[in-house]
Amino acid sequence: MKNYLKIVRIDENSVIPKYRQIADAILLGLEEGLIVKGDVLPSIHEFCVGLDVSKNSVERAYNTLKSQGVVGSIKGKGFFISGTQTQPLHKALVLLDQSQVHRINIAALSGIVSRETRLDFYNYSANSFVLPENVRDYEWLIILSNEQDEPHLIAV
Repeated sequence: MKNYLKIVRIDENSVIPKYRQIADAILLGLEEGLIVKGDVLPSIHEFCVGLDVSKNSVERAYNTLKSQGVVGSIKGKGFFISGTQTQPLHKALVLLDQSQVHRINIAALSGIVSRETRLDFYNYSANSFVLPENVRDYEWLIILSNEQDEPHLIAV
């Protein structure tokens, strides 16, 4: 079995939830060829102990990857890589104050969302702020406004 503790790292200071960090690291491992179809993943308990995370974090990461068709499981046998075709795991809506449209700080955005996040952009006016109707389709709202240099992240 591969040493997944060298592939999956948890950043305790990140705003990205631990389950997403685990899922994103596995997807990156696939992308880089460190993990391949058929590989057996550590048990939930092994990951919990090795990464010092909760059982819920590992289960949620595995379930997220299962819903993407990347991970499969067999009762009593464990989890394995079942596919390598990935789709964006997450969707974020970036709300831009109209005066900010020309100075989007992509570097700041990349620090708060994973590589597997689809970003959609929506312009708003600070004078008449109305959220789009499909806001519930997103996992995160990222607000960029004149008053702040850094993006503000809100879980939906």
